[in-house]
Amino acid sequence: MYDCGTIKHYRLEDLRYEMKNDQGQKPVEQLDLKTGEVLATFDSITDARASVSGKHNGIFGVCQGVYKSSSGFFWRYKGSDAMPTKPKNRRKVEQLCLKTGRVLASFDSIQDAARAHGITSPGISYCCNGR
Repeated sequence: MYDCGTIKHYRLEDLRYEMKNDQGQKPVEQLDLKTGEVLATFDSITDARASVSGKHNGIFGVCQGVYKSSSGFFWRYKGSDAMPTKPKNRRKVEQLCLKTGRVLASFDSIQDAARAHGITSPGISYCCNGR
């Protein structure tokens, strides 16, 4: 590494210590996706990842605004006012009985209906669109 024209040599152990004790780590908040309520605060993304067995880059991506969620939660740096976004293109879906026309179940989205019945969402979408 260079410092004003001089070369500094580091041992691998020194670099590991520096990385482990990095003072540049930012505290991270874990929020509920639906309510936006802060569930927990962690000293770093690494600590947050360990608590949910998630991916480090997923939590980092949410904090940077690249992803909408990671490990089922919304994440932000402490002090940020970022909040989870609500899906804009959701259509409510009703499951009807073919014989009686009676409503059997209602879902907030095609995706929710697909998950509930263990089928793919395009099949439900095609049906809703008359295909």
